[in-house]
Parts: sequence; structure tokens; C-alpha cells
Amino acid sequence: MTDILNNNDVLDAQKKEFIEGPFCYETNMLIYSFFKFLQLQIIINENEKNVSLETFILHGRILYEFYFFNNRYKDEDDAKAFDFIDINKLNNIRNSLNLSKKDFEYKFKSNKQLAHLTYTRLNYDNTEEKNWKIEEIMKEFVYISKFFINELSDDYKGANIRKLQSLLDNSYFLNEFLKDS
Repeated sequence: MTDILNNNDVLDAQKKEFIEGPFCYETNMLIYSFFKFLQLQIIINENEKNVSLETFILHGRILYEFYFFNNRYKDEDDAKAFDFIDINKLNNIRNSLNLSKKDFEYKFKSNKQLAHLTYTRLNYDNTEEKNWKIEEIMKEFVYISKFFINELSDDYKGANIRKLQSLLDNSYFLNEFLKDS
């Protein structure tokens, strides 16, 4: 094996490192914050509930842009799902999901309620609009994440992505939760 990698090898090595690191981290945090939010529904402390909800929204927003945006906007460094799998297959899955149809709404709402301190937030506080349908959102993220990982080349699948795939495929709770989908 040579110490000098060609550009494709470097790119592939970076992609595998990305999948094993940041991608797995974001997906695991989304799953963990979802479980934590559900667990805290029996707790009266609103601050604890809000922390888990906001964590879920934040990691969901990051994954949302990874899965659902077709262009990189301002930053060429943004990783996108289509960097790893066929965009036509990805588009077929995205078009079947509600999150895809609510593209603007999800990003706008997360910006106004989480990422920016705005006057528009007044419209959401203490109203039904503030309530996120995280069960619906989670179902769609699990669905597209399972699809993405299954379509991912084995060259990118290391120990972390295999653990995540096993969690998504074999978690009793996730499977029971998603059964109605």
C-alpha cells in the first residue's frame, strides 16, 4: 500500500470518516433526544422537557438539511446525502415523506423557535403552533436514515455505522413505535 493517496482515495477516506463520525453522532443524538423527550413527558419540569425537545429539533434540523436539501447554498463544505447515494433513489424516498413537503415550514419554524431570537417567536409561545409533532418527525427520520444506510456503499460502513444500522433495524422500541407507519 502506498503512502500517497490519489484524490478519489482521499475523498473516499473523508467520506467514510464523515459517516463514522459526524453523521453517526447526529443520528444517535436525534434518537437519544427523542427517547429522552418521551421519557420526560411524565416529568413536570418544563425546562427539562424543553432541553430534550430543543436538542431533538437541533439535530433534526442538521439531518434535515443533509437529507432534504439539493444544493449547498453558501457553503461548499456542507455534506449532503446525495454525496453518498444515488440522487434519483433519494428523491423518490424524499418525495414520499411529509418532511419533504414541509421543507420551508420545518426550517422556518426551527429558525424562529430555536436558532434565532425573533419577534415571530411570540406567535409560537403558549400556542398549539409551538407543539412539534416529534413522533411524526422521528418516524420519517428513521425511515430515511434506514434507507440511506442501506443504500450506502459497504466501503463507507465501519463499526459506528453498523451499530447505528443495528439500532435502527433491531430496536424493539423503535420497531414498535414505527409499526403503525
